Amino acid sequence: MTYSTTEYATIQKPSIEFLEKLGYEYISQEKALELRGGNLSNVLLKDILAKKLKELNTRNFVIDKAIKELDVSLDKGLKEANREITNLLTYGTATQAESQKGKKSQNLRYIDFDNPSNNHFCVTEEFSVKRKIPDAEGDTRRPDLVLFINGIPFCVIELKSSKTNIQEGISQLIRNQNEKNEIPNLFKFIQICIAGNNQEAKYGTIFTSSEFYSLWEEENKENNPFTPQAYGVNIPDALDKLFASLLHKDRILKLIQSFIIFDNGKKKVARYQQFFAIQETLKRIKNKNGDERGGLIWHTQGSGKSLTMSILASLIKKTIPSSRIIVVTDREQLDDQIHKTFLKTGIESKRAKSGKHLIELLQNGETVITTLVQKFKAPDEKNISIDTKDIFLLVDESHRTQNGLLHNAMKESIPNGCYIGFTGTPLTSDEKNSAKKFGGFIHKYTIEQALRDKSILPLYYEGRFSEQFINDKESLDKKFEAITKGLTEEEKMHLKNKTARATLSSYQRLEWIALDIQEHFENHFKGTGFVAMFATSSKGDAIAYYKIFKSQKRLRVAFVISSPDTRAGNTAVNEENEDDVIKEWRQILKDYGSEGTITEKFEDGEIDLLIVVDKLLTGFDVPRVACLYLDKSLKDHGLLQAIARVNRLYSGKERGYIIDYRGISEKIDTAIKIYKKLANFDKEDLHNVVFCIKDAIKELRENFSNLQKFFAEIKKLEGQGKFQEIYEQFLEEREKRERFYELLSLFARSLNALIIFPRFKESISEDEVTKYKNALKFYIDLKYSIQIRYHEKIDFKQYESQINKMIHQFIGAKEPQSIGKMLSIFDENFINEVIKQPNDRARADKITGAMTQYIKENRQSNPYFYDEISTKIQKIIDDYKEGRLSEKEKFDELKSIYSDILENKTIQNKQYPKELQKPTLKAFYDSLKGILKDLKEEDIVFLALEIDKIFIQKSKKPEWKSNYDVRNEMLNEIEDVLLASDKHITTEELDELGKQFFEIGIFHYGSKNSL
Repeated sequence: MTYSTTEYATIQKPSIEFLEKLGYEYISQEKALELRGGNLSNVLLKDILAKKLKELNTRNFVIDKAIKELDVSLDKGLKEANREITNLLTYGTATQAESQKGKKSQNLRYIDFDNPSNNHFCVTEEFSVKRKIPDAEGDTRRPDLVLFINGIPFCVIELKSSKTNIQEGISQLIRNQNEKNEIPNLFKFIQICIAGNNQEAKYGTIFTSSEFYSLWEEENKENNPFTPQAYGVNIPDALDKLFASLLHKDRILKLIQSFIIFDNGKKKVARYQQFFAIQETLKRIKNKNGDERGGLIWHTQGSGKSLTMSILASLIKKTIPSSRIIVVTDREQLDDQIHKTFLKTGIESKRAKSGKHLIELLQNGETVITTLVQKFKAPDEKNISIDTKDIFLLVDESHRTQNGLLHNAMKESIPNGCYIGFTGTPLTSDEKNSAKKFGGFIHKYTIEQALRDKSILPLYYEGRFSEQFINDKESLDKKFEAITKGLTEEEKMHLKNKTARATLSSYQRLEWIALDIQEHFENHFKGTGFVAMFATSSKGDAIAYYKIFKSQKRLRVAFVISSPDTRAGNTAVNEENEDDVIKEWRQILKDYGSEGTITEKFEDGEIDLLIVVDKLLTGFDVPRVACLYLDKSLKDHGLLQAIARVNRLYSGKERGYIIDYRGISEKIDTAIKIYKKLANFDKEDLHNVVFCIKDAIKELRENFSNLQKFFAEIKKLEGQGKFQEIYEQFLEEREKRERFYELLSLFARSLNALIIFPRFKESISEDEVTKYKNALKFYIDLKYSIQIRYHEKIDFKQYESQINKMIHQFIGAKEPQSIGKMLSIFDENFINEVIKQPNDRARADKITGAMTQYIKENRQSNPYFYDEISTKIQKIIDDYKEGRLSEKEKFDELKSIYSDILENKTIQNKQYPKELQKPTLKAFYDSLKGILKDLKEEDIVFLALEIDKIFIQKSKKPEWKSNYDVRNEMLNEIEDVLLASDKHITTEELDELGKQFFEIGIFHYGSKNSL
């Protein structure tokens, strides 16, 4: 065997040798050129191709004609040529002999996808191809490796030395695809492009831009034929891993046939999380029955959920020809988006326009339908059940669509359908029920995995604060008293609370924030091709901001809001400036023609800043959005959905920015914690989540009975006067009203909890449910009427206009100041940044945020030590919230903790026994001393040393962190050591110590032993 002597021979030779292990025949440069007829413009190995076509097909076909048809002309451009060739490779051609024309025929196959071993796989190196237009760089290009199936090139590989960034190889791949002057005659056949060295390897397909070249992470590595270990390579490099996963004969044929698709003319190849999610779903569909066929696919935003749905729909159709697929969303916008995505990827689908239309489409046997979940039970339409197992429902953002009534409507309409849920946002503990309804988790792809794979971008957060003040308190008080003359003190207090919230819409504050956004955008994004979104809290604020930006004429600004109801007498806008909202909404539609035109111009970069309220904060993916400005309070799902608008990959974009004017940093932290909690919620966890319908019915009946008993003493009076009046008089006392509210809340919650069960009607009669629903309506109406009667509620609408004028007149604001840039607490400028904050509260928030970040970054190195600091900080926060500390006292106490940390600088300065010098030993010591408080000092030192020995020994095993057998061995040995020292250790203490020890071990021993 002869290899080229090139700069990359040390990489090429082992790469070729590994490909030979995978079953690829090595063909020398000379032999490859001979098979090409000595023509550098020809890239097909025609002798091999002709031979294989004869073997794979009957004699009815004209082989030369089939080869000529495959060599598609570039006249229509490279993209179209590649699309035609891809279709031929996938579906074959009907080319046949003249004598056979008019007879029924089968397509000629270029590739046998059903039997990989029937195909010929080969590899050659330094594959010279004649350029369309030579220049100073030469008249040929020579890709390092080219791979062939049956003589057809399907993969180009550029190899780099370990000293060279693989980005250079990706750039070469992209450059060589240029159809004007490079080698498009090679790339028109190509399905996979790979660039790599021994440290990193990525793949894409033709026309994949550099930022979308992806890593591949093989799942379930134990006894996996798609790993290098299966071929005797025990210390594989990055190329070995990628080759084994992608270029294995079985895998590459599967990818070419089903996982490389055209989306709106752009060719895309599945990423590994999409591939494995779809494979696992198909396995369930084939091997399981009933509800077990379905499940929940949870992939973080930005991981290609819509594309996953498209590929899955296509494969279900191939796997089960009689199948019908319904894609279900809960919003018009998402329904439209999914429908368009399907059309772009070549899947013909019908869009249900109404409940009646949906039923007609199902009854007519339409194979792919997109619809809204609400269509399953449209108002005043009889719900028709379609009883077949061949209907597959792909439910988008399933955590939202699975509130009880909507889920039940789907189940009743299609009781035996296979339900597959998709979500990109986390489920709270209350929503884990969604996973169970769908049959458990099928596949998960977390935000941490996506960041590690660089399939989404990291987000940078900055909080900014515009301090507000009263410029004339005496006049403000007088004005308020004049407005509220005649109201009770309680009613005034309610109005004051509403007024306080409304101050955030004061004109001065909006002006300052608009100016701040203008300057920030001009300094960071103007002229870069990036754009930004601005989420506001109301339509009124959106319009006010829009008018401010418009008057400044510095940014190209537009807004998108849900259409206000402009019918006479309708107040659906529900804003103090309804007329202004309607006027501006009409005007912007007149200026642009439609909302769709606005979003298209924004996507194209012709609008710098798009102002929104709720619309477009979910399911609106514009990769060029680099920043989200927030003057809106968001939390949980809504927050994560919103901030994901800026984490999409885009050329030249390194990160996304969140600029927050509402102080939601704690809510971001909470949302991320919820997300991480779900990341550890495996399929097995579902066995511990028991939902008992009998318990729910029992609780409902008890709560209803308690409500009835509460009113028992007035039941006998019902016929002696007006029914409503008797109840309202009975609730005159405040204590009785509060008890009524409490009982009503319990009853309402238990009724809703029951309806969540898909088949609750099988366990309780329709009459009983109707009784409860009627009772709930009566009691809710009663609550509303007594709140008005006893001045717990008033109609604030009549006061809003006056209150807002008062706010604009008397409430001022200052220029926004940054409160959220996270400097290290050891940074010499940190304390200066704290002092700059406008008040003690902002200073406390600044110092809390920095210390929390410091603890988060260092906690795993010594959990007990840093948890103690966290506990102290939390106690100060709790004391402040409960009124035991003033803002100044809160700041002073936090500053004291900061000084202690700064004084020690690191944990190294803490005094430890002389035997414990290593960081791991100190960490084990702190956990033992903190949890087993009665142990003697010498026993703690001994235990710390023994536990460290266990980790040193076990961490030498490959992939010990994720190998449950090794982890169990370690836990058993740790428990044996602990119990030998102290027989009185509780199970809870053992569990907590085990958890902390693993955090310490993984932090200190994990990275250097991980593959």
